[in-house]
Amino acid sequence: GYDKELYMQQKFGSNRGNGVYDEIVSIGKDLEFDFNFSKTKRIPNTFLAHRLLWYAEQKNVQNELSEALFYAYFTNGKDVGSIEVLATIAYEVGLDKSEVITFLESDTGAKEVENQELDSIERSIGAVPTYIINDQYLIQGGQQPETFISFLRRIQLKEQEKLNDVFSKRKLVEEKYNQNSKKLDAVYQAKLKELRNRIKNQEDLRLLKVNQLTNLSLIHISEPTRPERIAYAVV
Repeated sequence: GYDKELYMQQKFGSNRGNGVYDEIVSIGKDLEFDFNFSKTKRIPNTFLAHRLLWYAEQKNVQNELSEALFYAYFTNGKDVGSIEVLATIAYEVGLDKSEVITFLESDTGAKEVENQELDSIERSIGAVPTYIINDQYLIQGGQQPETFISFLRRIQLKEQEKLNDVFSKRKLVEEKYNQNSKKLDAVYQAKLKELRNRIKNQEDLRLLKVNQLTNLSLIHISEPTRPERIAYAVV
């Protein structure tokens, strides 16, 4: 863990002290949640708590555990870096205490939580809470409702612009496809006509040859009989 007073001085300056939490305490009262920052002297290492949250997700009680951890730390001043404290909190939301202790004493889930931490660093997440919308827009820190509304409206406009751009590109693709289809159809019809003409020409030529042969036969048959042929026939 880390000394809270020293942490506050390093982050906010020695003149501000614990007064920096006054607004949070006031907002908490409006929401019927008690912040008792004076109950803790040290800021605990929350790596085990994050591993437990990862574990609770597999058991479908992550939200319940998250709320219980907040209540335990911010209201009751519990050490959420302690395995025993974490196991007790987990038991209160329906998890098996002995199984939780076994899990926390192992390395299971450590790599996954480390990857989540690296992902937060890569996204430049440096405040709690942080809201990730559509896996690309970030709202960091506690904000007033008006701020959320304004931010969400800007996101809505941006997403609508993207959607319009997609539709425009799709329309261009469809128009190009239709143009190409018409061109291909024209080429196909021209080729088909050419083929039909070629077949017709070949058929006409075949008929012409047949007619020529027929005419030759008729000419041969109607040719007058020569005397020598008659003599040959008589003999």
